[in-house]
Amino acid sequence: MRDDVCLATPHFQVRRVDSAGAGDTVVLTAAGELDAYSSTTLLTHLLDAINVANVGVVLDLGRVTLVSAAGARTLSETAATLAESGRRLLLARCHATVRDVIRYVGAPHTLPSHPSVAAALAASRAESRQPVETEQANGLALLRQRARNLPVTLRTRPLIAGTIDELRERYELSESDAAFTLLRRSSQRYNLKLHTLALAFLSAPPARPGQPLWFGGRHREAAPSITFTTPSREWPHSRGSFLGAVLRSTMSIMDSEVGYLQLADHFLGGLQLESQHGLPDELSQSLSHVGGTDSACGAAFYSGYPTTRSLDHELDPSTRNLLHREGLDSVHSVPLLTEGHPAAGVVSTLHRQPATRATPVQADALNVVATQSAAWLDWYQQTVVLDALEHLHNAARQARAHCGS
Repeated sequence: MRDDVCLATPHFQVRRVDSAGAGDTVVLTAAGELDAYSSTTLLTHLLDAINVANVGVVLDLGRVTLVSAAGARTLSETAATLAESGRRLLLARCHATVRDVIRYVGAPHTLPSHPSVAAALAASRAESRQPVETEQANGLALLRQRARNLPVTLRTRPLIAGTIDELRERYELSESDAAFTLLRRSSQRYNLKLHTLALAFLSAPPARPGQPLWFGGRHREAAPSITFTTPSREWPHSRGSFLGAVLRSTMSIMDSEVGYLQLADHFLGGLQLESQHGLPDELSQSLSHVGGTDSACGAAFYSGYPTTRSLDHELDPSTRNLLHREGLDSVHSVPLLTEGHPAAGVVSTLHRQPATRATPVQADALNVVATQSAAWLDWYQQTVVLDALEHLHNAARQARAHCGS
């Protein structure tokens, strides 16, 4: 047993309280607030623990009072790193608010939470005695691992292929073509991208094929009020149309002719480009998927705060040169989030003046856009996406019954 303070900030600290040696599980306990700043502290110590633990790492969060989006993503990325080598990151004593943040980041299945450290250790020991199954054991983590090795344009293919395999297995469908047809019909009916529906299917708790409803007792809320632009009847049927309105409103507020909007990529992590105006093709490709905090949009996403940068400070030389070629000198990025939740995405505007910051009036207007957009996107995920899953569930049940008759 050991009880060492390994790393600390004024409001956050991590201790290793148990390390039984090679082949066992390392136990860490954290206290304080896990935000963008302290997540670096936690990541350093988690990486150190990974080098010691051959089975897994248990992180006791009983004394952690706040977890930001950046902190939750640090946990999610560490869990994925461990999963790639057949090990687990297990959480213990998470407060309900912490679990909510993890759920909104999209990592509840890769970050299991247990009521006590003893329960987490028992789960870790039980898993260490089980043979590692290929795709079934690591689920989305293995699909992510495969996708990271592919070009951006091909990265969703493992996700869709994994969904088709899982759909066939759950509903005892005889052919992959039949499963793909069901997935495509539901995505078309609700105007969802295939990979969006596929990720929702794999992330949600499995439905029992025999039950008529996947999400029984679900209360469907009305779409939240939008005041920053004229609402459209098209929005509930087209997320892209809504995102286009968000981008246009942001560009109007910031008096910009060039902008782009990215949403959180819950499959690979980071940000995925969803809408843009005025970007050259090369730049659209460069921004199609962004990870880390090297860019202004990444910094805004992980910190939860608006970020303004001169393009001379952007750390991606190819992106910086492309923007300079277009006569653009600065970027202003605003996270789309509501209080208490991680960012759903980021909307950015590009400017020809260096370090163009929002005025107080602009900042207030952008805050309205950001909070209302995040609330609408959460409603869309909890309503339209779940409706599409219900449709897929019923269609698969009918297909299964037809095959058995």
